[in-house]
Amino acid sequence: IDVQPTCTRNGSKSYHCTNCNAKKSITAIQATGHLYEWTNDFVEYLKIGVCAYCGDEKSEALTIEEIFTFKLNSTSTGYIVSDCDSSTAGDIVIPAKYNDLPVVEIGSNAFKECNNIISVSIPEGVIKIGNYAFAGCKVLSDMKFPKKLGYIGNRAFSNCINLKEISVSCDSLSIGDSVFENCDNMGKVFISGTTGTLNITM
Repeated sequence: IDVQPTCTRNGSKSYHCTNCNAKKSITAIQATGHLYEWTNDFVEYLKIGVCAYCGDEKSEALTIEEIFTFKLNSTSTGYIVSDCDSSTAGDIVIPAKYNDLPVVEIGSNAFKECNNIISVSIPEGVIKIGNYAFAGCKVLSDMKFPKKLGYIGNRAFSNCINLKEISVSCDSLSIGDSVFENCDNMGKVFISGTTGTLNITM
């Protein structure tokens, strides 16, 4: 090989005379092309690729549908986040709208055992977090709740062993059973605006 190919440039190879180093049968070697290794940015909704050979970077749009699954609520006035892709990781921002309608609910089991999620920001339009919605998210450490949240379902954050503090401030909030069950590192739960009896089991 006379010239090694790169991601964007052809190389070449030839036969060399062992006496005088003259060349013959020079042949082009095609450029290798980039080999991108991809990561996802779930805050800016981007796919970020870095070439394993040369370090070239590029980004592409990450569609909402590649991250979340949505379904209409019973009155067709808003959407429920019903599931998320198993590769979802890091910091997550749930969109405020989908198909021009507000996102109003995090469905039961929607993020259950998504073990690579670190933080979640829930938009202001969400009024309900369903049963087991974030149960078993073992590295989840930070939650941002909307002010109009009205209900957190049974065991919604059970077995989230990395949660250390929760602060929810709402006008009127109802809490299900054992919401923070087995959250062994939970040190502080501050919930204001609660209606009825607040029963938190850890």
